[in-house]
Amino acid sequence: MVALVTTVTIALNLVEGVEVVGPPDGQPSRVKLADSTITAGSPQLPTEQFGIVILFAAVAQITGNTISGGVCNFEGCGPDPIFEFQAMGVFIEEAAVGSTVTDNHISGSDVGVYQYGSPNCCTISGNTLQDNRFFGIVIQDSDGTTSENAISGGQIGIGVVAGGADTVAVLQGDKIKQTSVASVKEIECCGFTATAIIKDH
Repeated sequence: MVALVTTVTIALNLVEGVEVVGPPDGQPSRVKLADSTITAGSPQLPTEQFGIVILFAAVAQITGNTISGGVCNFEGCGPDPIFEFQAMGVFIEEAAVGSTVTDNHISGSDVGVYQYGSPNCCTISGNTLQDNRFFGIVIQDSDGTTSENAISGGQIGIGVVAGGADTVAVLQGDKIKQTSVASVKEIECCGFTATAIIKDH
């Protein structure tokens, strides 16, 4: 069974718009999140904002959504994905294989899409990621693939980050422009290696 969350408007969320958490045992939680609008509020207190969060043994199809805003504004927030904190439009951590993040429009977050500790979990493709202030996409401590994403603005288009495990990301046909630091950047720490393999198609 797949839960459906479609054509929903979530406005002015302080921390999270939607969170999907899988069970520690048994079959993973499955959900389709489609054609919805999630807009973060302007925080008056220190917080870390997320549009959609997928955790642990969960499988999600995230498609056609418009997600905007989402900042981290407490002490320790910043652009370093290893030693600082960021907020995300879509955050995926330790998710089960089979998740997809496709055809979404994500803007104004610290990071548009962040895949963390989820080896080969996801398809990240066809998204428009605009003016996310630090990264359009980050793949950290897990192998991953991106394809045909349109990324503009912010500091870095795609970050491939190894802070707790070797990371290999295959980047296929992504279009990146107007970034202030780099289109693609490999960030390594603590004896681990980050590798970005860039393909035109």
